[in-house]
Amino acid sequence: MLLVILITATANVAAQGAPGMARAWTSSADGKYKLSKVDDASVMGSQESAGLDQWKLSMWEKSEQKQEIKGFGACVTDNIVAAFSRLSWRQRAEVLRELVGAAGLSFNLMRYTIAGSDLTNDTRRPTRTTTTAARSMLA
Repeated sequence: MLLVILITATANVAAQGAPGMARAWTSSADGKYKLSKVDDASVMGSQESAGLDQWKLSMWEKSEQKQEIKGFGACVTDNIVAAFSRLSWRQRAEVLRELVGAAGLSFNLMRYTIAGSDLTNDTRRPTRTTTTAARSMLA
């Protein structure tokens, strides 16, 4: 079961001259993948992928109302923080450059779920309440 997939598609397509290619990182519950780079994630119809599912994004809004997009970003869950903390400094810098760097996705929004999320691996484990970040993985 995949817990984390970060896909970057549009920002790097023109710069790298590879239309339809995406970048992806994945982690799995069995620990086989830990924010591992997936090299063959491809946009639907652009090429055959080596054992990976192709993906397609489509939106349909029948009211034709428009909403201005202020930016793009991602949600950071507790499992992403746990996986990220296991990376070397060099790997962390690479992931951050890909997400928020000018040569990467240029994300300008990030959301961190406070308390548990639907991706929390053990929600029944007793936890201690804290008002500081001293005991958290973010400290």
